[in-house]
Amino acid sequence: AAGSENYTENLTVLRDEVSGMDGNAWLENGYGGWLWALQPLVVRDAATVPPMMQTDAWKRKDIHTALGNWTELKHATLLYAEQPMGGLGGGGYEPPVISTSYVEPNPLVFARIAIVATTLKQGLESRGFFDSDQYTGLNATASALDSLSMLSARLAEIARREVAGEPVSYEDLY
Repeated sequence: AAGSENYTENLTVLRDEVSGMDGNAWLENGYGGWLWALQPLVVRDAATVPPMMQTDAWKRKDIHTALGNWTELKHATLLYAEQPMGGLGGGGYEPPVISTSYVEPNPLVFARIAIVATTLKQGLESRGFFDSDQYTGLNATASALDSLSMLSARLAEIARREVAGEPVSYEDLY
């Protein structure tokens, strides 16, 4: 078909280029950083994950997760910014922990999300976006990025414990 000349050769060149990128190259912008954070969903060492994560069903789930995230990333990129959230409704209390909670046992994804959130905040901070003393949307963004980074780091540690077969505390399950 027209336009598909050298497809295989070009695909090989691109695969080699992407495979050769290190963490710093992925973190040059938020888009690349997010793709880097999702990479362990589709490329993993079978020796580092529990047997349940090596099944075809789990691999399909991870591919759907990665593709769904990529779709949202493309959507956000096209709009240049996420749209405001809806009505912020919800219940009036936190329900008790009735059953065992679960964190996706992929600590590398959570750790990378923490790194991307921190890197994004540092990049915005270095460009003077958070200089205002007034509470603005950008200052809310800084706070949200801090929260995302801390939560993701905590989830990475819980996931690491799950994969290692170590106990997870009641507080972490809650």
